[in-house]
Amino acid sequence: MLAMMLGLMALMAIFASSCANDVSTANELVKESESQRAAAMDELRKSTGAIDGLMHSAVAGQPIPANDTQATTAAIIDNLNRALGDLAARDARLQDAQKLDLNDNYQEYLRLLRENNSKLTDTVNAITMIPLMLQKDQETLAGSDQAKTQAVINQVYSLQIQIGQLYRESETLRTQADNIIQDNPGDFGK
Repeated sequence: MLAMMLGLMALMAIFASSCANDVSTANELVKESESQRAAAMDELRKSTGAIDGLMHSAVAGQPIPANDTQATTAAIIDNLNRALGDLAARDARLQDAQKLDLNDNYQEYLRLLRENNSKLTDTVNAITMIPLMLQKDQETLAGSDQAKTQAVINQVYSLQIQIGQLYRESETLRTQADNIIQDNPGDFGK
């Protein structure tokens, strides 16, 4: 009887150790994924800053030479593609973490982070529509037709409203994930 209890206790210790290792591994994967998110957000800030620069010039009625629009939008698209790459790598890390033996709170946390990542990806894809539209309408932005320029500005503003909504949804998911950690620190090895 004593030997059986000792064997059961040893088995429980091994199981607890295994779960702790999985939590530690998951924490490391989440940390890596957060670095990738930060890199994507840096690229996103660069892109939106460049878009805002173009839009401020257009709103002010300043013609933007087509070659300037082309060069700026090409750089924006490159930045956004890097952001999408970072978000894809982030999702892969979060998927790897989900495969580990983790408690329900940790799994829910990871699910919310992946949904957050999906909304961020949708946000970046929506932002990509702006430089593509500006490339298509580069002659209009060069000052050839003020009415057409205003129509382009209105389209961009409309897209920016949708993009803002997507981003807010992503941040709501991130806040929900953070709340799980705050409410259950022990489930995350804290």
